[in-house]
Amino acid sequence: PDHAPEIKLAAIRNWGADVIKVPYEEWWEIIETHHCPQAPEGAVFIHPGAENEVLAGNATIAREIVEDLPDVDCIVAPYGSGALCAGIAFGIKEMAKNGFHQLAGCQVFAAEPETAAPFALSMKMGKPVRFENWESSFVDGCGGKAVLKEIWDIASGSIDGGIAVPLESIADAVKQLAEGNKIVAEGAGACPVAAAWTGRCGPKTKKIVCVVSGGGIDSTHLVQILQGKLPIMTKIDNFDAKIKELALALPEAPEPKGNYKPATIVGNMLYTSGHGPVLLDGKNYMQGRVGEDMTVEEAVQAARATGLAVLATLRKTLGSLDRVKRIVKTLGMVNANPSTLNQLECVQVINGFSNLMMDVFGPDNGVGARSAVGMATL
Repeated sequence: PDHAPEIKLAAIRNWGADVIKVPYEEWWEIIETHHCPQAPEGAVFIHPGAENEVLAGNATIAREIVEDLPDVDCIVAPYGSGALCAGIAFGIKEMAKNGFHQLAGCQVFAAEPETAAPFALSMKMGKPVRFENWESSFVDGCGGKAVLKEIWDIASGSIDGGIAVPLESIADAVKQLAEGNKIVAEGAGACPVAAAWTGRCGPKTKKIVCVVSGGGIDSTHLVQILQGKLPIMTKIDNFDAKIKELALALPEAPEPKGNYKPATIVGNMLYTSGHGPVLLDGKNYMQGRVGEDMTVEEAVQAARATGLAVLATLRKTLGSLDRVKRIVKTLGMVNANPSTLNQLECVQVINGFSNLMMDVFGPDNGVGARSAVGMATL
């Protein structure tokens, strides 16, 4: 989803994977339908929770807990897709039936941030329901907008209850884990600790195990928490969604016509090679000389087509346009007869490119320095 921490995205990219950011609503639809429209042909969809192998693997955590603490009487785990918490709960219940009689009274609770607590609400209602008041927060690894129906039967039959935890308590738990236990935990990992720490696991429980899953917290959020502040979620620019909103059709990213790369990344800067007005197939181009073979108006559209080609290259190189922060510099060259095309008309032509960048990235991030020049030949 578009609010995933950059530290997690960087780790994924380090394994050679491409990351495609989508709005949370679109991401959740993919999770519910098990279908990803952005996936390439032939790709295999692996669900983060609704897979038997995932649930079985999570159930082994119950075994590990009992090996370390045989008389545990309460386990708290974060609830996102539900697979982690449900797998642990199911494992405990099965062990209690098969010789581990001391676990008969062991309770398993699901922890969620109170800003995204569909399981706690669903348990209260007795059926899977949507959490209409969902809000994005620094606790990105658990909670959500709804309970997955394919997990609900297992979860509701094995988990003893859901706990909605205030964000302030979760932030306090992140701080305590870092300063007191020397453990860097993300919000989802600290959520169970916050539930136990604030007495939300019941008055009778004495031996509580908190599953601290994940340390993928952005450094900016961690610093804010260590300073005693509650992280504030900044507005996320979703440029990939903007392409869809504007009904733009990006061509196939054009292949290089010589010994060069279409784009090169140096540090946090991306430099693109020269692009032209490529058609949707990524191979054929609009051709002609302004003032002879095409009008200025047609040249404006050619410049716009060039912009679409650049966007296609950016998406192919970066995996997502959401990684673009801003346009820094544009050099636009117009194939024209200098005696028939004046400089102001060159400016007008390259506006076809610049206006597209502004439409996609906005007036602040999409407008940078620029040169527009006429060329005798291109």
